[in-house]
Order: sequence, then structure tokens, then C-alpha cells
Amino acid sequence: IDLTIALDLATAAVEKLSKVKAIIEADYELQERRSGKRLAQLWRHVTAHFGAGLPVIRISGPRLGAYVTARLGAGAARGTIKNELNALRRAFKLSHGFFL
Repeated sequence: IDLTIALDLATAAVEKLSKVKAIIEADYELQERRSGKRLAQLWRHVTAHFGAGLPVIRISGPRLGAYVTARLGAGAARGTIKNELNALRRAFKLSHGFFL
């Protein structure tokens, strides 16, 4: 493997959830989306569960399942949880390649 690629992959592996959040927030501003306040509300729950300092690469299927279980246990509606996961997925898609 090329050393440059290896360094890029290593950098991507340690990027924090807070950095991915900044990417989606910047996209919302760039696209002039009016739902920025709603994004902040959704993201607050994601950050509270996973922690802003968690490396994104550690957010796995089982961790997402635990998130859903915790949110349901806290009384969140399934639609709200779906929106939170959609925001997280959008942030991941936007950040894909951003760190590479």
C-alpha cells in the first residue's frame, strides 16, 4: 500500500464525530437549508449518546442498535430516531472522501 494512502486512511480512522458534525452543518449553511435548527436538535441526541470525541470509525451496526434501543427507552418516537439516523448517515456521506 502506498504510504500516502496509508497516512490518509489513518487520518480518516481517527476523525471525531464532532468533525463530521461540522461538515454537515457547513453543508446546511452552503445549501441554505432552513432546517438548521432541527439538525442541531437531532444531533444533540447523537452527540449525547456517542460523545463528540468518538472516532467515527467506531460507530458500528451494534452501536447504532444500542443507540436506537436507548432512544426508544428514553421515550423518543420512532420517526425522530429515524431522522437522527438519517442526519448521521448524511454526515457520513458528506464526509466520505473529505478526509482522504
